[in-house]
Amino acid sequence: MGCAEGSSVVDRPDFEPPQATWREVCGTEGPHRILGLAPGEHAYRIVRIEGEDRVLVSTFVVDPTIPLSEFPPTLELVTQAVGLCGEDPVEVARGLELPSRIDDRHWVGCADGGHGASLIDVTGQQPPRPLLDGWCPLRSTDHGVVTVSSAADERYGTLVIARDLDDPAAVPQVLAHDVRVPRNAFFGPGHSSTTSLWTSADEALALDNLGNVVHVDLATGQSTIQLEGVREFRVSSDGRYMVWQALDPAEGEPETPVSPVFLLDRETQTQDHLLNTHLEWSGGVFAGDYVVVRDDVEGLQLFVRETAQSISLPPGTEFRGLLDATQMWLVERGFETTQELRWSPGDSEPVAFATHQPGSVSRRGEGFELFVEDLPPQMAGPGEGRLEWMGFDGGDPIIVAHRAHRNRGHVADERLITTIGTDSTGHGPLWLIGPDPDDVVVLDALAFEQSPRLNSGDPLDGDIAFAVADPGGDRRGVYRGRVSP
Repeated sequence: MGCAEGSSVVDRPDFEPPQATWREVCGTEGPHRILGLAPGEHAYRIVRIEGEDRVLVSTFVVDPTIPLSEFPPTLELVTQAVGLCGEDPVEVARGLELPSRIDDRHWVGCADGGHGASLIDVTGQQPPRPLLDGWCPLRSTDHGVVTVSSAADERYGTLVIARDLDDPAAVPQVLAHDVRVPRNAFFGPGHSSTTSLWTSADEALALDNLGNVVHVDLATGQSTIQLEGVREFRVSSDGRYMVWQALDPAEGEPETPVSPVFLLDRETQTQDHLLNTHLEWSGGVFAGDYVVVRDDVEGLQLFVRETAQSISLPPGTEFRGLLDATQMWLVERGFETTQELRWSPGDSEPVAFATHQPGSVSRRGEGFELFVEDLPPQMAGPGEGRLEWMGFDGGDPIIVAHRAHRNRGHVADERLITTIGTDSTGHGPLWLIGPDPDDVVVLDALAFEQSPRLNSGDPLDGDIAFAVADPGGDRRGVYRGRVSP
């Protein structure tokens, strides 16, 4: 747009971007509605049915008379299957969260809250069939799907495997009794960092009520006790390493007791004491060549996975993640500036690769996006700010958007999609930005604020998806649009 470096017409409070130029799609000159929505119904996810020209659209339903800004309770969850141009819409599930594909042919939906799984027929010819009365997500293995079957309010249940998903009369096989349900008090039901259940293609490890880690050969169903006196555990993705917390001695709060935590090499059967803490405070503890455990007092504690050697970070730095299997991404926070650093244990000093003002950082590609809410009030509403990208190899920051919302996304060609100035109904102008930050067009004047996430995974073959509620109007629906470059 011919703006000088560091300034832009987008920076002006009175800036209004032009309307997008639409190409024909599905026989429509402009966005094509692929699915209608009822009053109070809002789309929050679209997933492609692999190998087919159809998608699953998941929506939630609220009382349309209550503004979304007041967080009305969800009255219903609905999933419909529909063709890429709106052909043959059919409801496939109701009351279930977004379905997930567990193998080449089967889809499973979980009840709201994560307990109870049903098999979903994505053709809509059959209603969802209750599959397992256990916690989601189900663990998919080479021999079937695994969960802990229990009532929703029980702490222990039965470890089961459903081997034949196509036979409605098939009874799940019991693998172990009195197994703790996979719920993590700090990370939610069924979280991948659960401390009581782990599976791979051929084996499962589960924690029973006596503190035994039970090993199950999924091919035969045979079980043995692998470890005793365990309160919590984690297992690396390759199955070789286990971090586990001792049942005794424990101190502190009854629900969050502290006791010794060990690192076990399951291949060599050697183990080392790491620290004393409550393992359930930690999320995933395995990160590349390292083990990362959260202590409630000392914060994150790091160890070398193969040797269990404790790692002391450079003074004043915090662990942000990994740049690769061995190289750490650290951060040093100041009052006015933040430094992003690369460092490996053994290096004398970390190396700074970016310096910026404080803001929210999220990894993207070979760098990170920096979101800073520093725009003047007359220019931006709540949750809006400026977005930059910085590479891990250094260099000058690249402006991605002069104005964006924290709930943003990227479409198939990497351009940014974001709502701006949303109202109490959760709707506002939907902008498409890039590749130059001054290239801004309006996709819709009143799009739902979760429209950016509808494009996750590119479900519409490069076209843009967005949703409109249009209270009191007739435009309610999910749309597919093809924007001219």
